[in-house]
Amino acid sequence: MKKINVLIAENQRNTRHGLKALLQFSPFIDRIWEAEDGEEAIKMIEHVNPDLVITAANIPIIEGVCITRWIKKNRPGTKVIILTLYHYYEDEALAAGANRFLVKGTESISIEEEISSLFPDELGVPNLPQA
Repeated sequence: MKKINVLIAENQRNTRHGLKALLQFSPFIDRIWEAEDGEEAIKMIEHVNPDLVITAANIPIIEGVCITRWIKKNRPGTKVIILTLYHYYEDEALAAGANRFLVKGTESISIEEEISSLFPDELGVPNLPQA
């Protein structure tokens, strides 16, 4: 099983650290980097080339949808999960190329299951049904 590298781009420190704490012991995560704004996220993506970027929709300087567009143009193999409190970003996020759109606080599926479903071949897990 290949392990993946993840960048968490989230301006809310508690959310960012909570996600990192949740994922750092996952058996399929190798490295986790953090960015607190969109500009820092793009610089980090250029430098570390993560397999997955989890970004807030409403992150300062460069918003999550713009980050997603940049990733899909410049790093098309990188997967993107947009995480937000608001449903109204969903259409724009998916149109920009986000692989998943998750609303914070929903309990339908765990973030680890969402990540696993994005990398079924690499992680050796079955593809989960799409919501």
